[in-house]
Amino acid sequence: MNGTTTTIEDPTGSEEPRKFTFDHSYWSHDGSKEGSDGYYAPDTSHPNGKKFADQKKVYNDLGKEVLNNAWEGYNSTLFAYGQTGSGKSWSVVGYGINKGIVPMFCDDIFTHIETKKGEGAETEFEVTFSMLEIYNEQVRDLLDPKPRKGGLKVRQHPKQGFYAEGLKIVPVSNYADIEKRMEEGTTNRTVASTKMNATSSRAHTIVGITFVQKFKNAAGEDTTKTAITNLVDLAGSERADSTGATGDRLKEGAAINQSLSCLGNVIAALADRSAGKNTRDQELYLRNEDPTEKLIRELQEENERLKAALASGDININDITGGGGDDDDDLTDEERAQIKAEMEDQYKSILEKNQLEMEEMRKTFEEKLKETQGTGTDFAAIAEKKKTTAHLSNLNMDPQLSGHIVHFIETPEAVLGSGGEIVIRGPSVAEKHAKIINEGGKFMIEPCDATNRTLHNGKACATREPLEHNDRLIFGTTQYFVFMNPAGKKSGQNYPEITFEVANEEVGTKAGFDLKGGNKSRDDALLQDDLMEMMPAIEEANSISQALDKKMKFELAIVSPEARGELTGRTEVMVHVVDLETKHEWLWSKEKFMNRKYVMVEMYDDYEDGDEWQKPPEKDPFIDDVNAEFLIGSVKVWLQSMSYLIESNEQLDIIDYKGAECGKMNIEIVPCSSAGKDFTEADDVFVETPKELVGKEVNFKVKITSARGLPKKFTEMYAKFKVFIDENWKQTKKIKDTPNPDWNFSEVFKYPKATEELITYLSDKAIMVQIWGKQKPPKEKKTINTKDALTKATLNKGQVHCC
Repeated sequence: MNGTTTTIEDPTGSEEPRKFTFDHSYWSHDGSKEGSDGYYAPDTSHPNGKKFADQKKVYNDLGKEVLNNAWEGYNSTLFAYGQTGSGKSWSVVGYGINKGIVPMFCDDIFTHIETKKGEGAETEFEVTFSMLEIYNEQVRDLLDPKPRKGGLKVRQHPKQGFYAEGLKIVPVSNYADIEKRMEEGTTNRTVASTKMNATSSRAHTIVGITFVQKFKNAAGEDTTKTAITNLVDLAGSERADSTGATGDRLKEGAAINQSLSCLGNVIAALADRSAGKNTRDQELYLRNEDPTEKLIRELQEENERLKAALASGDININDITGGGGDDDDDLTDEERAQIKAEMEDQYKSILEKNQLEMEEMRKTFEEKLKETQGTGTDFAAIAEKKKTTAHLSNLNMDPQLSGHIVHFIETPEAVLGSGGEIVIRGPSVAEKHAKIINEGGKFMIEPCDATNRTLHNGKACATREPLEHNDRLIFGTTQYFVFMNPAGKKSGQNYPEITFEVANEEVGTKAGFDLKGGNKSRDDALLQDDLMEMMPAIEEANSISQALDKKMKFELAIVSPEARGELTGRTEVMVHVVDLETKHEWLWSKEKFMNRKYVMVEMYDDYEDGDEWQKPPEKDPFIDDVNAEFLIGSVKVWLQSMSYLIESNEQLDIIDYKGAECGKMNIEIVPCSSAGKDFTEADDVFVETPKELVGKEVNFKVKITSARGLPKKFTEMYAKFKVFIDENWKQTKKIKDTPNPDWNFSEVFKYPKATEELITYLSDKAIMVQIWGKQKPPKEKKTINTKDALTKATLNKGQVHCC
């Protein structure tokens, strides 16, 4: 990165570097140091210290311009857009002392207000705050402690655009008020989203600040200047990938990507307008007048019209019948009178509603502010209580959402679960899941049933175990907590900070994965990141399958390139999927699984809310194509003998994705003429060194004669492979209904003038022959209960396959 220009280079060198220039480009990879207060500032001793961009730098470049717009009375919206994990929440909200644009913007507003008041400005200032999120196509008011089912309704005002009906807009008088409201919003967001462990990256979060300045202009007239500022932390954009061999494309966050595309269109239109191009006004309508005064005026006008209509009896029945149709003439006088009476009731109802809205709008800012004082959660009292009382504190993937759910342990025995004294809900959480016991200050954890999934410090807990300060607890698959016992702290003992990553890493380590070792290669680090992400996701998917009785089991599979039938690449985390009734199986990529998991989460949320949750087969994330071809195994065949023009005739092991032998393949590679005639020893084509072949004609034949001992569950089996730089697969015929297919395949590969590249390939490389087939229909389909089957599978372990 150089100034505002960022260069992306292809590490293989096969493509030219690409340069991108932005208005602002920030370096945050290294070059910082953490101060004693936890703030990350530029490290002047580091080579990249001068270009490290801290939070203040980003705010000064971006946030202050938004603030200046607000003071001038202009509406502004700042979007944070990018892939999950790219740093949007860090820049917009920040964590702890490293405040982002939103808190610094809010702090600056009141700092400027106090400065203006100190200068004697005769201006009345009003600031209101709102906070909402858009998640799973629902708008959720984060300042509402009891969010309504289904979210807020989005309405369209004919002149003022779209708005969320019933959104709580709170008057605030200082930055401390905003901090409190943001804490409430974050807490409510946690409650709403931890049920399925959805994180901030899966929702659009919008903070709305309305800034009103009331003053007299130079002519002595009352003037109102209103600025609406929206600070938006958008959901993470993701690369969508195919989710099934049958072509169904359950794309991760379909609604998210659609909304981001829509936003992109609007921004593009705004850019076109700034460049002088013509755009549709209704797409880009911006308002910058006092919305309250305008609404009051419009409501008054509507009320006057309704009152006049009621007083004169001039009720237009077309408002109900649809108007203008000949059918109106067919109404009897009695029907007309009934319709008119209904219209009078409707008019009166609208009048009453409008009047209430106007009375609410006419309240002074001070009255509204007074009404909100003392409402909400007393976070200061909770913080004090946490210093002395044992409690559970939640953990979340998003650090901003950790520590906001607190359950105090104040009884000798506290039952946790969906129906317990301490209510926790989520996949695999039972009604009475576990209990925390306090015997004279000594705490213990005990599952209410040994089959209830409870992890204590990363290990399954089936009986009563002692609880210590800073212990990690996981209930079900998504409910992560730290047990905090201030009175139980041991003097002189260091208690490290526990994060979601720390707790999850502990689970992986106890399961046998090396997740803590240092000096890992890039590929190992990527594999570790995938494992950390996928382990809880797999547990979550199994729990949803159990809750919805979907008869599907999901297992982690760590698969090397060769086990995938590939010659290059890195070891990847995949998902082995098994239909517990039919025993059909599939191997999903991480992308395919995660795409489908988000739809599973949506189904579970609907199930929990009592809504319709079943989806048609083509949209059901648990259903895959039983007729899809399955990679049975692969064989790596070295070509070195051909670099000496020596025949190779071998029987090789066929290895499946687990690394286990699943059959034998008989294969020959024979030097031949261009016409395909096999050379023998009598032809004397053997060379002493491969270099002798450079520039000469080289031809050879690949014969895949048969396979033996393949799994009986497959049919229509065939082999395929590629040689050298060929793009197209060479494929045998398909053989049905036998584990011992005879393919008798033969293909000649001709190279009239062998290059050094070809000879190096023959000397050092191999071909990977893949064996594919279809799974046979089951002879009988046993009806099973998903929970029972998964419990049995867990007891038998075998949850992770490695190769």
